[in-house]
Amino acid sequence: MKKLFLISTIILVCITNGYSQTTTSKTNDLAPKEKMLCKAWKMVSAEQFGVVAKPTEAEKNDGITFTDDKKLSITREGKTEQGTWKTNKIQSYIYISIDNSKENFYLKLISVTDKQLVYIYQDADLISTTYTFQVSDK
Repeated sequence: MKKLFLISTIILVCITNGYSQTTTSKTNDLAPKEKMLCKAWKMVSAEQFGVVAKPTEAEKNDGITFTDDKKLSITREGKTEQGTWKTNKIQSYIYISIDNSKENFYLKLISVTDKQLVYIYQDADLISTTYTFQVSDK
């Protein structure tokens, strides 16, 4: 009985130790696509219903900055907000949560390169907009 208790305890400690190591990994352990996101991006166009438009006067300073600690700063129509971000396992979606708000949304990642970011955002009315960004010079 003592051996069974000892073996059970050892197994439990090993499992707990292994689990705690995986959940406390550094936030800098990013997938390659996530690392490419970690820049300041400035919006250059928005496409809706096949019509591509440059940013309006209200959107001229819009952009998004992803950091390697999974925080972000997003400016939409001149209003800047802070939040957090994460991706799904295959980095095809970016989940964004805005601080001090109940606002959460997904972005479908179309492409990310060293100089360009393209994603699709679908609003509550199910209208999809494809946004294109370039690396910000700020």
